[in-house]
Amino acid sequence: MSEVSLGSSVDWFLIKLSSAIDELEELSRSSKDSMRSYLKAFLGDERVKRCLARFSCYLEEVEHAIVSDPRFRSLRPYLNDIVEAIKSVPCIDRETTYIRNERLSHVHKYTVPRSLTDVLRSFIRPWFRTRKVTELVIEGTHRFEKLTADILYIVLALAVMLFILNTLSMLMG
Repeated sequence: MSEVSLGSSVDWFLIKLSSAIDELEELSRSSKDSMRSYLKAFLGDERVKRCLARFSCYLEEVEHAIVSDPRFRSLRPYLNDIVEAIKSVPCIDRETTYIRNERLSHVHKYTVPRSLTDVLRSFIRPWFRTRKVTELVIEGTHRFEKLTADILYIVLALAVMLFILNTLSMLMG
Protein backbone atom coordinates (compact mmCIF):
# COMPACT_ATOMS: atom_id res chain seq x y z
CA MET A 1 0.00 0.00 0.00
CA SER A 2 2.90 2.38 0.65
CA GLU A 3 4.02 2.10 -2.98
CA VAL A 4 0.63 3.33 -4.15
CA SER A 5 0.85 6.44 -1.97
CA LEU A 6 4.34 7.15 -3.31
CA GLY A 7 3.00 6.88 -6.84
CA SER A 8 1.84 10.47 -6.86
CA SER A 9 5.27 12.08 -6.77
CA VAL A 10 7.31 13.19 -9.77
CA ASP A 11 10.35 11.67 -8.12
CA TRP A 12 8.68 8.26 -7.81
CA PHE A 13 7.58 8.44 -11.44
CA LEU A 14 11.14 9.19 -12.62
CA ILE A 15 12.56 6.35 -10.55
CA LYS A 16 10.08 3.95 -12.19
CA LEU A 17 10.84 5.43 -15.63
CA SER A 18 14.60 5.05 -15.04
CA SER A 19 14.12 1.38 -14.23
CA ALA A 20 12.00 0.88 -17.34
CA ILE A 21 14.59 2.61 -19.55
CA ASP A 22 17.38 0.49 -18.04
CA GLU A 23 15.38 -2.61 -18.93
CA LEU A 24 14.73 -1.29 -22.45
CA GLU A 25 18.46 -0.65 -22.93
CA GLU A 26 19.19 -4.21 -21.82
CA LEU A 27 16.53 -5.49 -24.20
CA SER A 28 17.95 -3.47 -27.11
CA ARG A 29 21.44 -4.90 -26.49
CA SER A 30 20.14 -8.43 -26.96
CA SER A 31 18.04 -7.54 -30.01
CA LYS A 32 18.57 -6.10 -33.44
CA ASP A 33 16.05 -3.30 -32.77
CA SER A 34 17.31 0.08 -31.64
CA MET A 35 16.74 1.60 -28.22
CA ARG A 36 14.85 4.51 -29.80
CA SER A 37 12.34 2.15 -31.43
CA TYR A 38 11.75 0.38 -28.10
CA LEU A 39 11.41 3.71 -26.31
CA LYS A 40 8.93 5.04 -28.91
CA ALA A 41 6.86 1.85 -28.60
CA PHE A 42 7.01 2.01 -24.80
CA LEU A 43 6.04 5.69 -24.56
CA GLY A 44 3.37 5.22 -27.23
CA ASP A 45 1.57 2.47 -25.33
CA GLU A 46 -1.89 3.57 -24.17
CA ARG A 47 -1.34 2.34 -20.60
CA VAL A 48 1.90 4.30 -20.32
CA LYS A 49 0.17 7.38 -21.74
CA ARG A 50 -2.43 7.16 -18.97
CA CYS A 51 0.41 7.14 -16.45
CA LEU A 52 2.11 10.07 -18.20
CA ALA A 53 -1.12 12.09 -18.08
CA ARG A 54 -0.73 12.54 -14.33
CA PHE A 55 2.63 14.24 -14.90
CA SER A 56 1.89 16.35 -17.97
CA CYS A 57 0.84 19.19 -15.64
CA TYR A 58 4.30 19.09 -14.09
CA LEU A 59 6.44 19.03 -17.22
CA GLU A 60 8.85 21.69 -15.91
CA GLU A 61 9.45 19.73 -12.70
CA VAL A 62 10.04 16.53 -14.67
CA GLU A 63 12.52 18.27 -17.00
CA HIS A 64 14.32 19.97 -14.10
CA ALA A 65 14.66 16.72 -12.17
CA ILE A 66 16.03 14.83 -15.19
CA VAL A 67 18.57 17.57 -15.95
CA SER A 68 19.68 18.34 -12.39
CA ASP A 69 19.27 15.15 -10.34
CA PRO A 70 22.20 12.70 -10.73
CA ARG A 71 19.88 9.75 -10.05
CA PHE A 72 18.18 10.39 -13.38
CA ARG A 73 21.34 10.65 -15.47
CA SER A 74 20.24 7.61 -17.48
CA LEU A 75 17.16 9.55 -18.64
CA ARG A 76 19.09 12.52 -20.04
CA PRO A 77 19.81 11.02 -23.50
CA TYR A 78 16.07 10.44 -23.91
CA LEU A 79 14.88 13.76 -22.48
CA ASN A 80 13.42 15.01 -25.77
CA ASP A 81 11.50 11.76 -26.32
CA ILE A 82 10.16 11.80 -22.76
CA VAL A 83 9.12 15.47 -22.97
CA GLU A 84 7.48 14.88 -26.36
CA ALA A 85 5.52 11.92 -24.95
CA ILE A 86 4.41 13.87 -21.88
CA LYS A 87 3.34 16.85 -24.02
CA SER A 88 1.27 14.56 -26.24
CA VAL A 89 -1.15 13.64 -23.43
CA PRO A 90 -3.67 15.97 -21.78
CA CYS A 91 -3.03 17.11 -18.23
CA ILE A 92 -4.88 15.11 -15.58
CA ASP A 93 -4.00 16.49 -12.16
CA ARG A 94 -4.51 13.97 -9.39
CA GLU A 95 -2.72 15.87 -6.66
CA THR A 96 0.71 14.97 -7.95
CA THR A 97 3.44 16.20 -5.66
CA TYR A 98 7.12 16.78 -6.09
CA ILE A 99 8.51 14.79 -3.20
CA ARG A 100 12.01 13.47 -3.14
CA ASN A 101 11.91 10.04 -1.59
CA GLU A 102 15.42 9.06 -0.52
CA ARG A 103 14.25 5.67 0.67
CA LEU A 104 13.47 4.48 -2.87
CA SER A 105 16.44 6.12 -4.59
CA HIS A 106 18.80 3.19 -4.06
CA VAL A 107 16.32 0.35 -4.58
CA HIS A 108 16.58 -1.37 -7.95
CA LYS A 109 15.39 -4.88 -8.57
CA TYR A 110 17.38 -6.14 -11.54
CA THR A 111 15.85 -8.63 -13.92
CA VAL A 112 16.70 -9.17 -17.55
CA PRO A 113 13.63 -8.26 -19.62
CA ARG A 114 12.53 -10.80 -22.19
CA SER A 115 10.36 -8.47 -24.22
CA LEU A 116 8.84 -5.04 -24.41
CA THR A 117 5.74 -6.53 -22.79
CA ASP A 118 7.76 -7.45 -19.68
CA VAL A 119 9.06 -3.89 -19.40
CA LEU A 120 5.55 -2.49 -19.83
CA ARG A 121 4.17 -4.87 -17.21
CA SER A 122 6.83 -3.97 -14.63
CA PHE A 123 6.33 -0.23 -15.23
CA ILE A 124 2.54 -0.24 -15.20
CA ARG A 125 1.76 -2.77 -12.45
CA PRO A 126 2.18 -0.40 -9.44
CA TRP A 127 -0.09 2.22 -11.02
CA PHE A 128 -3.13 -0.03 -11.07
CA ARG A 129 -2.91 -1.71 -7.69
CA THR A 130 -5.92 -1.43 -5.49
CA ARG A 131 -6.23 -1.63 -1.75
CA LYS A 132 -8.13 -4.91 -2.03
CA VAL A 133 -5.37 -6.52 -4.11
CA THR A 134 -2.72 -5.23 -1.72
CA GLU A 135 -4.61 -6.63 1.25
CA LEU A 136 -4.91 -10.01 -0.48
CA VAL A 137 -1.17 -10.02 -1.16
CA ILE A 138 -0.41 -9.15 2.46
CA GLU A 139 -2.86 -11.76 3.71
CA GLY A 140 -1.38 -14.37 1.37
CA THR A 141 2.13 -13.47 2.51
CA HIS A 142 1.06 -13.81 6.14
CA ARG A 143 -0.39 -17.25 5.43
CA PHE A 144 2.82 -18.25 3.64
CA GLU A 145 4.93 -17.05 6.58
CA LYS A 146 2.71 -18.96 9.04
CA LEU A 147 2.98 -22.12 6.93
CA THR A 148 6.76 -21.71 6.73
CA ALA A 149 6.98 -21.27 10.51
CA ASP A 150 4.86 -24.40 11.08
CA ILE A 151 7.10 -26.43 8.78
CA LEU A 152 10.22 -25.16 10.56
CA TYR A 153 8.75 -26.15 13.96
CA ILE A 154 8.04 -29.66 12.65
CA VAL A 155 11.58 -29.97 11.26
CA LEU A 156 13.01 -28.74 14.58
CA ALA A 157 10.87 -31.24 16.53
CA LEU A 158 12.06 -34.07 14.27
CA ALA A 159 15.69 -33.01 14.75
CA VAL A 160 15.27 -32.99 18.54
CA MET A 161 13.61 -36.42 18.47
CA LEU A 162 16.44 -37.82 16.31
CA PHE A 163 19.00 -36.36 18.70
CA ILE A 164 17.25 -37.94 21.70
CA LEU A 165 16.97 -41.32 19.95
CA ASN A 166 20.61 -41.17 18.90
CA THR A 167 21.69 -40.33 22.46
CA LEU A 168 19.57 -43.17 23.91
CA SER A 169 20.95 -45.67 21.40
CA MET A 170 24.52 -44.64 22.28
CA LEU A 171 23.81 -45.01 26.03
CA MET A 172 22.20 -48.42 25.63
CA GLY A 173 24.45 -49.78 23.02
